[in-house]
Amino acid sequence: MKGITAYGVYLPRLRLNRQVMVEANAWFDSSLKGLGKGERSICNWDEDTITMAVEAGIDCRLLIVPRHVERDSDVLKLLKAQDLPWYQRSTGDVVPENLAIHLADTTGELAHLSQIADIAFIGKSLTPNEGGQTPIEAAGLGVPVLMGSNMNNFKDVANSLIQAGAAITVEHAEELRSQVLKLAKDQSSRFSMQQAGLEWHKRNRGSSQRIAEQILKSL
Repeated sequence: MKGITAYGVYLPRLRLNRQVMVEANAWFDSSLKGLGKGERSICNWDEDTITMAVEAGIDCRLLIVPRHVERDSDVLKLLKAQDLPWYQRSTGDVVPENLAIHLADTTGELAHLSQIADIAFIGKSLTPNEGGQTPIEAAGLGVPVLMGSNMNNFKDVANSLIQAGAAITVEHAEELRSQVLKLAKDQSSRFSMQQAGLEWHKRNRGSSQRIAEQILKSL
């Protein structure tokens, strides 16, 4: 029986002097002055979460599902500007080998495609975006949910999922990257969040019908 036989670590090439960080933020927290020693690694402009996960030796794929069709052109520009193999589903082209990014720009397939996901990030939830998208579909399929704190359009749902243990909130892109890598390596935590999401969905299923029944009773 074999345990872990190998692992991968990826450290970005660029470095930032910690003293520069302290000087930039000391105006609101003077206690940072004692932390300005040494350097820390930082991401380059083309080192995003999926890129660093691949470099770290994690076998992963990114599924992008734009909520609105008008976002397709913006997403395509980002995909064309990076080096990982990607595929646009609406084209019907041959899927490239070693596919890393799948752009699901079709309609009616979200539930079907999301079933293969291990982690879901809810878009429009990180600053400068506001409102968020619905996390209900992902949680209902038992997919662990990551989302930013700007979930105003689904505030009650988001809080309920967090309390149930089915979702985690991140404040910025760096924390999102950290949580994605952490969960990707932690099958036990993903399983716990998966079960929590399924249980949450089971408890709340049929809520619209119950509300409608209460309204009819009050008429």
